[in-house]
Amino acid sequence: MISWLRVLGSKWQVVTDEHLLHDEDRWGDTNQRTRVIRVDPHSEQPSTMFHELTHIIEWGMGVEETDEQAVQSFAKCWAAVFSDNPELVAWMIKEIDKHLPGYSNKIKGKLG
Repeated sequence: MISWLRVLGSKWQVVTDEHLLHDEDRWGDTNQRTRVIRVDPHSEQPSTMFHELTHIIEWGMGVEETDEQAVQSFAKCWAAVFSDNPELVAWMIKEIDKHLPGYSNKIKGKLG
C-alpha cells in the first residue's frame, strides 16, 4: 500500500487500519480535516481507495451530501475498468502529462 497521495493539489496520508471493519463497520474512511485516508488491509483495497478518492473529489467539487451507493458503485466500476485494462493507466498518465501539464493544480483552482 502506498503511504501518500496527491489529490487535487493536496497531500493525503494513506494508512492501513485493521480495526476499521471491527470497530466501525467500514472498509475505509477519509478525514478531510487531517487529510488522512484509512483503509482496512482486509478490504478490496483498490475499490476501497477509489471509494475514498471519490469522497475527496466530491469535497473538492463542493458536494455536500454524498450518495454512498453511487460512490460505491463508481468505485467498483473504476476498479474493474483498471483491472481489465492495465495499459489504460500508463496511457492516461502519458497523455495527461503531454496534453495537460500541471492539470491537477489547474483543476484544484477551479474546484476550490
